[in-house]
Amino acid sequence: MGGNSGYGAGDVPGPHRGAGGDVAVPIGGAPHHLRHHAAGDELNRPNGCERGSVSILTAGILVLACVLCLVAVDLMRALQARAQAQTAADAAALAAAQELAVPTGHDPSSLAADYAVRNGATMASCKCAAGSSEAIVTVRVGVTFVFLGPARTVTGAARAVVDATYGGGVVAVPP
Repeated sequence: MGGNSGYGAGDVPGPHRGAGGDVAVPIGGAPHHLRHHAAGDELNRPNGCERGSVSILTAGILVLACVLCLVAVDLMRALQARAQAQTAADAAALAAAQELAVPTGHDPSSLAADYAVRNGATMASCKCAAGSSEAIVTVRVGVTFVFLGPARTVTGAARAVVDATYGGGVVAVPP
């Protein structure tokens, strides 16, 4: 293959050549313009101004993922506090209504406050006067957030009605 055969250094003659043109073969003696066409060679490398951009993009995605995780934690804390407040309100209203239905000498309001505290809440109000047939209780539960700012208060309310008919008892109904 000497002389002017039509093939340059790095070209591979034969029937396996495609119609698309030259085949790049990394041979140490190939001219410079033929050496950088194979995958992974310098043609595929980013130039100087693009180097490190993947690191910055990855760092940005990690920061975004961390922020989303913190927001999810705060959302779960708020939902848990809401459930705790509702549980405490239900228990307090039922305790007050039971005292209204079957008096034991205790104050229905103080019983409601006791049950609210036992369930991790503070009683805000109790409409449960002696002789009435219903107890309406409102409680508060504090919730602290990791990311969304200062602590807040979640409120829960419940209403329990005394059913004085035969076979009746204390019935909890939505407020």
